[in-house]
Amino acid sequence: MSFKRPSKEVLRKLQEAIQKFVPILKKSEKAKINEADTRIIVTDILGEIFGYNKYFELTAEQMIRGGYADYSIKLDDEPKAIIEIKSITTELKENHIRQAVNYAANEGLNWAFLTNARIWQIYRVSVSGKVEAEKFFEFDLLNMSDTCLLYTSDAADELDGV
Repeated sequence: MSFKRPSKEVLRKLQEAIQKFVPILKKSEKAKINEADTRIIVTDILGEIFGYNKYFELTAEQMIRGGYADYSIKLDDEPKAIIEIKSITTELKENHIRQAVNYAANEGLNWAFLTNARIWQIYRVSVSGKVEAEKFFEFDLLNMSDTCLLYTSDAADELDGV
């Protein structure tokens, strides 16, 4: 992924969008909502915070070798990343990482996102004989800094290589 620094105006708008989700995330955690309901929140986050068009840049239930990834991010009709979603109260563990990374590897993609709506993990995936993944970035939407705002649709030049 290549990224450019967003303008102060873009950062301000992103911070406002994030603030909209703070009470939603807190209430959802307290209510212990399930994975399907968490996915609805993630869809809105992907659109309103990260700038992806949920109608044309996200494909739900992407079938991958007998399994289904929650989302595939498509830019210019080309898949670029897999997003695997767990319920908001689920602690993201090694088996979840492996699931997301394997989905990406099986699709020949270099990027896998794992989230429970609050915590977001981004993995760079490589396949050279065996599947390997390196955690590229992790952030918590309830404890944000400007750094993670570099990973928005507006800031990404491409999702192919760093």
